[in-house]
Amino acid sequence: MKVSRPIEGLEETNNNDEEDEKMVNAIKQCFEEDSCLPLIKEEIKLKIQCKRVISGEDELKVEHSRPVKYLLTEEEVFKRNRRKEQNRRSAVRTRIRQKARIVELEKVPVIE
Repeated sequence: MKVSRPIEGLEETNNNDEEDEKMVNAIKQCFEEDSCLPLIKEEIKLKIQCKRVISGEDELKVEHSRPVKYLLTEEEVFKRNRRKEQNRRSAVRTRIRQKARIVELEKVPVIE
């Protein structure tokens, strides 16, 4: 589901409460990503926390950071490309064997 327009007064929200601040950040992220998923995730987290507090359990501190994109070294790129090429050659050999097997099976007369 896409977010169509920004909510007015978003900046004026009282950010003293940690949960409110997280929700505001989730809403801002929704606009940036053009998706409601961050808001839904934050809402689910808050519901779980509320249920834990009501049942007398301790609050969970869940922090999620975006994964860092890992750049491959030259050696890793070389190994990846070599493996891809080996896989391509293997696939070609397999296709040739399969076609040869089909030709052989078509040559053999069926005895009933």
